[in-house]
Amino acid sequence: MKKFAPSRSNMRTPKQQRGVGTLVISLILLISMTLIAFFANKSLLFEQKTSANQMRSTTAFEAAEAGLEWATSMLNDVRYIDTNCTTVGTNTQSFRSKYLPYSAAAGFAPVSTAFPGCSMSDASGSPMLSCACPASGTSLASSNNPSFTVEFKPVNSTTLPGTTPDKESVLVTAYGCTSAVAPCVPHLLAPTEADAFQSVSVILKLRPALRSVPASAVTTGGSLQLISAASSISNTDGDANGTLVNAGGGINSVAVAGCTGSFKDFKTTSTLPGTPWQNSMIANDTSLSALSANSDAMFNSYFGTTIAQFKASTSTKTLTNCGTVENDYDTAFKQGYRAFQTTCYFQTNKDLGTVASPIIFVTTNGLKFNGGADIYGLIYGDQATWDEVGAGNGSINGALIVRGNYCANANADYNYRGDLLKNIRGLTGTMARIPGSWKDF
Repeated sequence: MKKFAPSRSNMRTPKQQRGVGTLVISLILLISMTLIAFFANKSLLFEQKTSANQMRSTTAFEAAEAGLEWATSMLNDVRYIDTNCTTVGTNTQSFRSKYLPYSAAAGFAPVSTAFPGCSMSDASGSPMLSCACPASGTSLASSNNPSFTVEFKPVNSTTLPGTTPDKESVLVTAYGCTSAVAPCVPHLLAPTEADAFQSVSVILKLRPALRSVPASAVTTGGSLQLISAASSISNTDGDANGTLVNAGGGINSVAVAGCTGSFKDFKTTSTLPGTPWQNSMIANDTSLSALSANSDAMFNSYFGTTIAQFKASTSTKTLTNCGTVENDYDTAFKQGYRAFQTTCYFQTNKDLGTVASPIIFVTTNGLKFNGGADIYGLIYGDQATWDEVGAGNGSINGALIVRGNYCANANADYNYRGDLLKNIRGLTGTMARIPGSWKDF
């Protein structure tokens, strides 16, 4: 039988088959490395997105916190502002009076329909704010920069369930965003949402400049000597018991140094119905005379602070140039200041304050009123005189407090106005955070 030799093309040697295993292993390793790289890259992308979201969230949170600080600062700046929140002397409203109008009866009435705020930029390394203070809504210009707005609400059980109403506190909520392309306001009020949004809130409470309202038209730590024949005094306020004069010394019984002339009674008096006016004149009040021995003690009994602390308040304008003190007062009043302090001897025949804008005027020196000046608010001085200059009666509508003696040598009307004194609380003083009221949820 014939035998056939195998063809070379059909022969496979062990050496030729070794590369197949290597190829399979290489493919497995390549696929594994690809999968590892894919999942590693996916994790990196996830971390990048998480970091970016965290950065935007933190930026929005810091913007909201900045909003709280800005709102507190603006509420404590008594100067008038324009619609860009810039302090100017040509407008008629401060930030507080615009968004927290105050009355003695109702306290603060926050404007909750307006969202003042600012966008922030860092041009050339110099942080800048571009702000808007609208009467309603928000009017911030579109910007890719972080921004914030603030909202004011009353403190009561509606805004904070279970809370006792407080008419001299306000709930301030700040909304922070990473951009102002969309209005930085609560989501329900915005047509589109910002890239990142955070809100924080705090309760601010009024720390009034005048803590205790005086209860008499004229209060003196020393004696009062009236030598004018045509002066009047009135107090028909039931909360003040109709007290006309409260003196630590005598009333028309002790001669005051530098006050010459015979004693006179007030030409007209007006107190609570059925009360003899003589009963509304309190003389030789030992507690008052004891307070008058120390300037800070006397001052503290009404203002709850020292004169130095009152002077340091952001709502107080200190008048230091004694040669121009009257003109400096006029300028500051037109800017929005309603609390004044000076160490100068203050002499004026100009009107001070108005019914709508009563003032506090404090001097640690003497006060000398000339002629027919009409004053609205609370006047406090270490010594005081009222001299006759020209015709007509001047007036104090509110209250006069003199730590020492008072010489009334001019025709003047002393009209106790408890309503003006109470309104002073909301026009002066500062807003401070209530501890524990801060929330970021």
